[in-house]
Amino acid sequence: SRAQLAARWAYRASLEHAAALRFRRLADRMEAIGLDPELIAIARLAAEQEREHVRLCAEIAARFGPAPVLDAEPEVTEVAPASWALPDRVLYEIVAFCCVTETSNTVVVTAGADAIEDPAIRRAVRTILADEVQHSRLGWRCLAAHPPDEEQRAWLGAYLPSMLAGTVRSDVFDAQRVIGDEAAMQRYGTLSLAGRRE
Repeated sequence: SRAQLAARWAYRASLEHAAALRFRRLADRMEAIGLDPELIAIARLAAEQEREHVRLCAEIAARFGPAPVLDAEPEVTEVAPASWALPDRVLYEIVAFCCVTETSNTVVVTAGADAIEDPAIRRAVRTILADEVQHSRLGWRCLAAHPPDEEQRAWLGAYLPSMLAGTVRSDVFDAQRVIGDEAAMQRYGTLSLAGRRE
């Protein structure tokens, strides 16, 4: 169970690291296409918050096993077709990353938050949750401040199913052998397989 907790929290640290780089790139791109400066500032703050999440997750992982080794620069993939104009790629990423992914992240974090008994982990998770809510709101505020036109709404609608599918690891529904005591691990901030599926 300790090894699993270390591995799961280290994995979360790596996801937060990639999110920090994605927000930094997104803020630069938002600035390049002239979006609202207040929204750009929120995206830059989100990058800083994600870096703090990396620290929190890595510290928790280190409590249960060897300190996680994080790549200096994880690959941040392009989510929209590379041939698209920058404004359309930015819109796609705002919807896919902020509106869809960050919104669903808040649901997952919320689902397990009340079961956490360890005070330090509970504080860390509450911090992460509060920030994830703000990151989700950034996407919705961008859409309100810079509404997509009819053509953009059409392709957003067409891509929305794949954006939603991208928020769920499909292997979570495969038959799995659970390693460790899931009830105990949930008290230290990792949602059970049944909870993730739900």
